[in-house]
Amino acid sequence: MAARIGSSNFYLNLKDRSLKIEDRLKLLRYSWKSGDVFIPNKEQVLVDILTGFLINKKKEQLSEGDVERVWECLCDVLKTRRASEPNRLLLRQSSIQMLSESLLTANDSCGFILPLVGCFEAIMRSDSLSTVFTMKLDTMVLVLKGLCGVLAIDSVKSESLVSSVVHHTVDRFIKALKTAPNQNQILQKMCDLVLPKLIGLWSARPSDSAEKISTAIQAVLCHRDHHQSYDIYLKAKHSKSGTHIHKKAKYVEHLFTTLAKLLQTNQELRSLYLPVVFENYIEHNCHKGIHLTAHYLMKELCSLTGLHSDSNKLSGQVKTSVVFRTLHQLLKIIQGRELYDQHLDEKNEAEQFKFYRHIVHFLITCKQSNDDEDNCDVIYCDWYSCLTVLLQLNHHIVEPRLLEIFSIGWIETEVKEEDTEALDEMLCELVTIYSKLRQIPKLITKLLGTLCVCDGNTVLQLTPRFLICYGEVIQALPQGLMLDVWKKIAAPLKAHFANPETKQDAGHFQGICLLFHHFLLNVKVADYTVTDLTLKSVQELLVVMETEMLSPLLKETIDSKDVNKLKYTLFLSQAWGEVVAMLALYTKHRASEFQTKVLVSHEGDLSYVHGYLERKKWMKLYKMVSQHEDPNLLYVWDMLMVQKVRTMLLFRDVSDWSVISDTMATFITYLKDAEVKDTDAPWSGRLEDITANNLQTARWHLLSSNMAAIYTVLSEEQLKNLADFIVRCAVTCKTTCSVKSFSLGSISKEFLKSAVMRESGHLLSFVVTSVWKNCGIIFSSRNQKSSPKKKKHDAVTTNITSLISVIGDSDLSWPRHMNSEGMGRLKEASEALTMIWSNTNTVHIGDLRQLQECVKIIRCLPLEHLWSCDQIRCLIGLLAVECLTGRFEDQFKCESIKELSCDCMELCTYILESCGTVPVFQVIDAESFLDWLHTLLGSSSLGITEYYKCLVLTEVTSQAVVREVGTEEKVASFTDKLCREMKKDQETNGLTLTLFLLQEICKLLSKPFLKDDVKETCNKMYNSVSKSVLKLSPLLESSNRSHKEAVLMRTYAVVLTAAHKNENVEKVFLENFSDMFFWCETVLKNMETTDVYTVLSALIFLYTVSKHHILLKLQLGIEDKLRIWKLLTAVLRKLLSAQSAASMNKPHSESVCQPTVIEKQSDSRKLSQSVEESPDSQSEQDKLDTKSRKKKRKSERKTAIHVCDSITGNTDSNDDITRQIMKINELLQGSFETTTENVFGTVSGRVLNVENLTLEIDDTVLNPAMMSSLCRSLMFEGQLEFQRSKVIRMQVQSVMAALLVTFDLEQLKEVLQELVDNVHTSALYTDRGSIQSSLYIWRHLLKLEFSDEQNKVIKYSAKDMMLNFQCISQQLQHVLLEDVVVDITIPILHTQQQMLTSGQKFLPSRSSILCLYSCLYTPLGGSTYFPAFSAVYSVLDTLLVHHAETVFQNIPAFLSCAKRLLLSVVEQSNQDKISQLPEVIKQLMACAYQMERLFSCISSHKVEFGKVAMYVVSDYVTAVQKVTLLPAIKRALVPAVYKMLDLCDKHAISQLHVVLSHGVTEVFRLLYKEYTKFHKYQGKI
Repeated sequence: MAARIGSSNFYLNLKDRSLKIEDRLKLLRYSWKSGDVFIPNKEQVLVDILTGFLINKKKEQLSEGDVERVWECLCDVLKTRRASEPNRLLLRQSSIQMLSESLLTANDSCGFILPLVGCFEAIMRSDSLSTVFTMKLDTMVLVLKGLCGVLAIDSVKSESLVSSVVHHTVDRFIKALKTAPNQNQILQKMCDLVLPKLIGLWSARPSDSAEKISTAIQAVLCHRDHHQSYDIYLKAKHSKSGTHIHKKAKYVEHLFTTLAKLLQTNQELRSLYLPVVFENYIEHNCHKGIHLTAHYLMKELCSLTGLHSDSNKLSGQVKTSVVFRTLHQLLKIIQGRELYDQHLDEKNEAEQFKFYRHIVHFLITCKQSNDDEDNCDVIYCDWYSCLTVLLQLNHHIVEPRLLEIFSIGWIETEVKEEDTEALDEMLCELVTIYSKLRQIPKLITKLLGTLCVCDGNTVLQLTPRFLICYGEVIQALPQGLMLDVWKKIAAPLKAHFANPETKQDAGHFQGICLLFHHFLLNVKVADYTVTDLTLKSVQELLVVMETEMLSPLLKETIDSKDVNKLKYTLFLSQAWGEVVAMLALYTKHRASEFQTKVLVSHEGDLSYVHGYLERKKWMKLYKMVSQHEDPNLLYVWDMLMVQKVRTMLLFRDVSDWSVISDTMATFITYLKDAEVKDTDAPWSGRLEDITANNLQTARWHLLSSNMAAIYTVLSEEQLKNLADFIVRCAVTCKTTCSVKSFSLGSISKEFLKSAVMRESGHLLSFVVTSVWKNCGIIFSSRNQKSSPKKKKHDAVTTNITSLISVIGDSDLSWPRHMNSEGMGRLKEASEALTMIWSNTNTVHIGDLRQLQECVKIIRCLPLEHLWSCDQIRCLIGLLAVECLTGRFEDQFKCESIKELSCDCMELCTYILESCGTVPVFQVIDAESFLDWLHTLLGSSSLGITEYYKCLVLTEVTSQAVVREVGTEEKVASFTDKLCREMKKDQETNGLTLTLFLLQEICKLLSKPFLKDDVKETCNKMYNSVSKSVLKLSPLLESSNRSHKEAVLMRTYAVVLTAAHKNENVEKVFLENFSDMFFWCETVLKNMETTDVYTVLSALIFLYTVSKHHILLKLQLGIEDKLRIWKLLTAVLRKLLSAQSAASMNKPHSESVCQPTVIEKQSDSRKLSQSVEESPDSQSEQDKLDTKSRKKKRKSERKTAIHVCDSITGNTDSNDDITRQIMKINELLQGSFETTTENVFGTVSGRVLNVENLTLEIDDTVLNPAMMSSLCRSLMFEGQLEFQRSKVIRMQVQSVMAALLVTFDLEQLKEVLQELVDNVHTSALYTDRGSIQSSLYIWRHLLKLEFSDEQNKVIKYSAKDMMLNFQCISQQLQHVLLEDVVVDITIPILHTQQQMLTSGQKFLPSRSSILCLYSCLYTPLGGSTYFPAFSAVYSVLDTLLVHHAETVFQNIPAFLSCAKRLLLSVVEQSNQDKISQLPEVIKQLMACAYQMERLFSCISSHKVEFGKVAMYVVSDYVTAVQKVTLLPAIKRALVPAVYKMLDLCDKHAISQLHVVLSHGVTEVFRLLYKEYTKFHKYQGKI
């Protein structure tokens, strides 16, 4: 070993100023790193030398570059591990001072900022180095000031480094601050040094680092030593008894003085820091819970912005918009922290209430002064938000000035777009509050009072959410209040014509009309709850409105030719007409004795609605509308025309059909000649926003909205024009609009998806024709001056033109049902399609985008509702387009062509699935179609996505062609061709088609009552195909795990399903079984390097083998089963371990309903802390010490891995198969989710979207048919590889469940006992995965078919399983961990529900009643509320249906569970919490409907439940009295309570009236009144 170098030479050289600084630094670095250099106290000496360079840089004559190098060297040294070791280094005071000063003086010109910051990061990270700084907080204050300066430097690029040093410094500072003395001095220094820097930084460069420094300042400001000082200062300055400020509060006074000085410069941004001060003051409880103290601080902060409690004007130069924003944030804190209590405030002489009213006065004054000065730069969104918060605090604060607020904030001002949302929120809050207070008439009175005194020069803007809230409130008004409100709104218009000589001005006429219009559209008059007396009053009001308002108004507008007044008069007339027509129809068909002689004030034709207008007046109005060409007026006129037609259709017995035809002819005419541009002006949906540019969009929206009524009277020519217009809009219009606006294209596409289109067969047929007619234009739009080289395209172009000329012929209509004429035309198109398939030349088209849009239109159509001819037309056209996508000239992007190809294949698949009994292959030649598919599968140009979609199309085509009558011969001919090709080439494409055709042939053979000739043909095809396929078994010997081998194994699985029907096939299959079995083993061993399709093929084959184990009893021995079981457990272990690792990184799911806080934790240790362990529930394994348990698990893992690695046959013959079977529950770790993507099957002929649907895994049994549907859906969505782990895991579990059936009785007993043992409370803390896996396997066992002896064993185990379920549910009743509820609690309920379904013979009473414990213990809250509710409901419903006698013996316990569900719905349905959550509302309504079904079952047992039903009603009204239910949910939930009232006799009702408290009694009285009026059976119908 080399001798250590002495220190003298090194030290002298380091101190030698004659050497260059670079050399000295190199020598210093070497000395620091090398262990051979010996210097006493080396680290301290070297650091002192470096800091000495920086302190004496003038003496050392260091240049700027040298200084930067020294800083870099010091940074590197301090970041080493040796520097941070305890007692190794001590920074001297001079070094600390130098570091602090360097940080304070750092600026853009300094080149050493990053090394300097790095030094501080190393110091603050180290406990030993930072001690010198934290001992003196004055120094830390300087460091914080310096860091604020560094954050303000633009040249600093390493944000992560600066952020790190800031976080470590602040953490050190806050920790040292807690025990530091002399807090007043620290407060003063922070105010003088750091606060100015931070506020400037906060406003100019906000960042996470700035927020972190802010926490340090707030820790100082809100220190507990200052709480009393705040109290003294605020009371002295703002309380009525305050005098002078005591000296104890001078430091707090200095704080506010500093803030006031800082706000004098750049008030616009710096005042935004005041809410941060207020928030932290409340957060640290500086006010000690006293609301008045917090209020004084708010007044102090408001005074800093210029808002003083003794002045109505704003002092200082702060902008009003900034004051509004600051005030809004302060008020939000008051509301959020609940710092205003009306009862407490009254004890303090309403100081807060008075100040808030002063704020309202201040807001109004500022708005008025800004309007007078015509200051357009002010943004008023915070102005509206302030009023919203004040309304939420106490509506009495705002109510006295409500008229002024309406006037200056809404009616007489032009609201900017950025302020609209805040105004909308304020108006909605107003309506909501007054609705809860049942003071809607008062609010309407105030609003009308404002409208009557306004001049009407501005347009009243009715915001979207306000209209919704206003409409809901009007609909919910009691009948008497509704009539009062009607009279109030009508009063201003009625008073205008009361005195003909002195016509009183109606004020803001437009606003009154709009308010009245929306009132009439939402008023509830045609309802069974409306009494005859109310109906009579309504009709009287309608008569008064016609004679005393509408008729005089129209006469006045015609005489004065006031277009604006005419527009809103007609708008109001339209709403009046809607009520008249609706009420007339209701009274006509109402099952009541109420009759009316005359609906309006005169006799006349009811179909015209507006009978008060004579023909001459209508003509004058029409001329006025036509002459002025005002877009709004034209749209209102169209509304009246549509209303006229709708009304005439409703009263067909008195309608003049010629008038209807003429009206619709004039109204639809514009569609034919309407100009559709690439870009059109969007429309917001409001009348006042209609312009000349978007009038056409508005008219089309009006027409499409009323198409359900108008469609029935449209002629064939009008339907053609309508279809052409829809297609033109959808193809041509490129305008993209927001969700809240409309364009021609968006309206057309939504209309294509509407319910009207599903019922409009003629219109659908014309749309299909128009689509293909447009495609014909695209294909024929070639350059007329094409070169001779283009002649080779003529054949293809001729064929496609001929095809489209047939399916896109608009001169002839297509029949509703298939007839000879339609069949002939379709065959003509099919012949052209066959020619296209046979011709391989390229083709030229004009515009690929238009072709894509046409295909997208077909995607929007309800394909399953098309007529038969239209379905086949779409199929032929799409097949032609798909065939041509590979032949387009190289003029488009490859991605666009691939997208078009995928769309065509998907739509063809949809049509073939949804066509049902349509004779597709009587039109299209089946053999040509299959030949084309054969060629397409072998195309090398197909990508993976296109290939998978082609596979799905091939499978669906095979289903359709085999199932269709009369195609047997063509299918047989094609299969013979495939067999010849397989013998010759052994190609995969033919094998793929063979698989799907053979699969359908076997399904057909399995059907009973099959015709003899069809059966004989199918048997021949099966024999020939099976023999040809079995001859390919040598391909499996290579075990390449290729796609060809996977398809072959899928085919063998199909062959096995019918092999027992043919001895020859069975014999050959059994001879080759060993090769097939070995191939499956090889695939499972190498699963990680094998594609998902191949793995699934192996698993499907093993599943089929398990199902047909009797046929293979000689070939499939006990050792073979053992090997497969080992392999499956090894595969499952890998999948679940990978899933567990992924779930650790899974983000927390947010709770939709938030009654409880859910913390998702998967660690068993956290679970053990949440669950209270019972000493009696400890198993022997739990009593082992930790080391022993770890060793045991490690040994078991090694054993399992060794078994799977050495599975080639060298197994120990003494291994018992049962022991290997039982190991599954030790290997099944991870999470079995209760819900997974729905990848099975189709709905209405459409392949389901994997991401949008969920399916309970309880209902999942992956047999080969479902596996095919699974692959089909995943292939369509391109998700097969992404869902690899989940799909393989589900199939592995299904194979294992099927394999269990093959074991004998003794082995089954041991397996079941192991399952029961694993479902134990001890596994909650050690092996939660064993519970999940056991539950899953148990559910699968219950679905399988067993022998009678096996069923007895399962019944015996079911009793023990139910006991274990009870214990686990009891342990988990207070555990709200989301993953525990999802993985264990809900699966237990699903399992119990499945066990209960088997009836009392399977589960006796003493066992079935135990499921009520699980229902009582299941947590109902958080993000798991809805699945948990559904699971509990299903258990209760099943228990009552299948175990009624057991329920009758335990009615109190059962009813307790039912009440728990009911009350949970009430709790979750709080209107204040969920009104803006439509998805939650939808799910809660579903819960309410489930409650109704459950209580309906209960009400069918009146004798048993009659005595206890009153307790359910009592609990319900008690809960409703505390919570305001959302109206929609209440309507869904009340019928369930009515079912309980049906069981209550008069004695129970009387008892409820007496026992309930006063407030609850009132709720019950209203409930019972509605029950007796609308629901209770009165003895007659």
